[in-house]
Amino acid sequence: MGIYHRDLESVRKHFINTLITYRKIKGHAITVVFDGHGGVSLKDSIAFEGGIRIIFTSTGKKADDLIKEIIQREKKHFIVVSSDRQIAEFAWSKGCVPIRSEDFLNRVESTLQKGLDEKVLLYEDEEPSPKSKKGSPYRLSKKQKAIMRALNKL
Repeated sequence: MGIYHRDLESVRKHFINTLITYRKIKGHAITVVFDGHGGVSLKDSIAFEGGIRIIFTSTGKKADDLIKEIIQREKKHFIVVSSDRQIAEFAWSKGCVPIRSEDFLNRVESTLQKGLDEKVLLYEDEEPSPKSKKGSPYRLSKKQKAIMRALNKL
């Protein structure tokens, strides 16, 4: 979440509840990784709530490091939500598509507003069409196209 809050626990609960509702609509497998619970634990703490896998890192371990471990270990083509550049670069290198946190939260809010039965669609206007055979300077890069496809899945 990357922002200081007076009552971090209630912000986390609200965030998780939002993701649970989003998961009910879209059916995606979601894992959330938080930096340690503030307590002393030598092992990562894993819990499941509403179908969401919630992980708190062990003492001395950062959430970013655990995210990289999960990507490396599970070898799936994840959509990784993080605004951290190192995480994004690592995700790309492992065949995953990183999405900025802000873009994901906008997609979640849009989905929740549209309701349970509607699909979220990207309008064709968002991807410029080529204007000449030589290629358009407005054409999206391969990475930008991968991000658009990932967002479309969300």
